[in-house]
Amino acid sequence: MKTHFDCNRSTNRRFMALEQVEERLCLSAATFVQHSIVADDAIEAVLADVDGDEDLDVVLCTTHDQLVWHENTDGHGHFGPSKRVADFCNVTESFIPEAIEVADLDGDGDNDILSSRPFAWHENLDGQGRFGEPRVISNEVVPRTLSAGDLDADGDIDLVVSASGTTWYENRDGEFSPRIDFGERGEYGLSTLADVDNDDDLDILASLRSNESATSLFLSKNLGDGSFGEPREIVIPGEVPYPEITSLNTSDIDGDGDADLVVGEFHTFVSRFPRTVWFKNIESSGEMTAQFLDEDNGNHVVETADVDGDGDLDVIGSACETGPCAGTEIRWYENFGRNSMFSNPRHIAFADYLRGTGDLDGDGDDDFLIVGFETVWYEYRLIGDSNDDGLFDSSDLVAVFQAGKYEDGIANNATFDEGDWNQDGDFDSSDLVLAFQAGHYVAAARPSVAEIAAAVDWLFDQDEDEKKSRAFVA
Repeated sequence: MKTHFDCNRSTNRRFMALEQVEERLCLSAATFVQHSIVADDAIEAVLADVDGDEDLDVVLCTTHDQLVWHENTDGHGHFGPSKRVADFCNVTESFIPEAIEVADLDGDGDNDILSSRPFAWHENLDGQGRFGEPRVISNEVVPRTLSAGDLDADGDIDLVVSASGTTWYENRDGEFSPRIDFGERGEYGLSTLADVDNDDDLDILASLRSNESATSLFLSKNLGDGSFGEPREIVIPGEVPYPEITSLNTSDIDGDGDADLVVGEFHTFVSRFPRTVWFKNIESSGEMTAQFLDEDNGNHVVETADVDGDGDLDVIGSACETGPCAGTEIRWYENFGRNSMFSNPRHIAFADYLRGTGDLDGDGDDDFLIVGFETVWYEYRLIGDSNDDGLFDSSDLVAVFQAGKYEDGIANNATFDEGDWNQDGDFDSSDLVLAFQAGHYVAAARPSVAEIAAAVDWLFDQDEDEKKSRAFVA
């Protein structure tokens, strides 16, 4: 079991000043480490167990018009080559990506894949990721979002699709047909599913942007018998016209046992003041009150995950300019777990598209996926913790020096696990300085701190002797 460095374990901090001190200490002690999956362009992705081995694989829509998946080969975040699902996966002229969803649509115990262009599903034939030809649901509809869940409690997985409105497609033995339209028809919309009122059925949360650039957000409660109540509008704070809503995420971010809503906003030519907002679900009623997560920055995509392993859900945001998302900034808002307080946004990386969260390496905390010019995933790590046990101690020092990459004269050949803790590609003295300055080294009874310091000094001396020797030979 991984032991996590818990930045929230103090119980006596009562003032904002101390919260800020805690934030600075925690952020200086940890970093985000990037791992490569494939050096190929992709526009959309989803994380799911495709081959039934109980770890998360990656399904990708590439810019080469292919729908593929990559196997998590060891459950620790190492991925194999691409495996074909279908030879089509397109991007529209407005840069709206292919929608992908993964669910057991035929009830045979394995995950199938849904795609939006064409609107079809691909059967997992053997439960290990060999897929059949697409089974087209509609040639007329191009969904912007796809959500899967059992809406009518009949034991199979239905679909909720948003395109120029939001529609429930009922599953009838693997054949899908539209059953209910929600809300007025508009230019486009988004939707997601969650049990908002804790009555053991799935409700629908959706947004719609009309041709008049008016954005609306609404909730349709599932009445439990295959019918839904009238859509109820959720009030968005601020002046109209609202920024375009580009992402909906439902999760219990305040830890009170019900589903809240986090909204990504994207500025348009009409409204240039996006924010990041989350809506608190009041006592599982579905009544939502808006809370500002970030009044100064909008995020094109928002995901929630416990990236730092402290038991509460943080928010990862992807900030994007208009048009294609070139130069997107990935940000982390840490959940302090006290009255739903969040940190200021912390820069993680400049990347392209944020596309999902989950525990990719099986270490007990959530990671997140980025696609674009290459597909990578990021994990949260304590600086110096090379063996990923949640502590920086003597075992990490032993491991990194045994790896043999310390100032070896080969540029850009060291990983975080091999001592490159500042992530500049090399393991050198600057990494050791960074790790010890972070101040979270855990000293064991044996060896002592003095013994470790002496060993490090000896290694430095050996390195200097070797440099002098090379200089003398030259």
